[in-house]
Amino acid sequence: MSTPCIVWRGDFSTGDLSQWAEEPQSGPGGLLVRPFPTELRHLGNRNYLLVTVTPEDKYSDGNRSELIHQPRYGTETGTEYFCRWSTLFPESTNGHTFFPVTGDWQVITQWHQSDGIGSPPIGFGVTDVKGCPYIVLDLWQETTNELRRVAEIPYQEGVWYDFVLQVKFSDCYEQGFVNLWCGNPQVYQQQKADSSGRRNTRS
Repeated sequence: MSTPCIVWRGDFSTGDLSQWAEEPQSGPGGLLVRPFPTELRHLGNRNYLLVTVTPEDKYSDGNRSELIHQPRYGTETGTEYFCRWSTLFPESTNGHTFFPVTGDWQVITQWHQSDGIGSPPIGFGVTDVKGCPYIVLDLWQETTNELRRVAEIPYQEGVWYDFVLQVKFSDCYEQGFVNLWCGNPQVYQQQKADSSGRRNTRS
């Protein structure tokens, strides 16, 4: 068994986007690294990424600001990782909502095939299709050729969400798996999953 180690860090500690391998897909000012105000500093991090999307920020098939990391040699089937990140949705002020929760396509984090085509094997988003907003985890099911919603977490503004995702990337349903924690509680566990979409994966 190999010794665990940090293989990549994208915490903006450099003060810029240099930790991320690819050019961002964003309009001017859409992705800005900012120093944390003291009252918002979280888990010892000094900087954060401010993401802004406007109606003019159109890439591919929709409005988006996207920051991409793709390992130099891809992520081969059979590899296992723990991924940790934190997300804060700003509080609404004067009736203005900073993060849209309407509809069913507000993606916040995803692990995608290296060619970027099609639905991601693993994706997180925000939706209000049930009448109130939730953070959701969707997994691509190769056996049925469709996305399956497997976890829902209540959405709240002004609160840090600390995610830990354990994933074994595999084209084989019997070998891949996904586990998710939000804070301390484990909110999802699946011991069998199509977690790579038959291709190398980027995040």
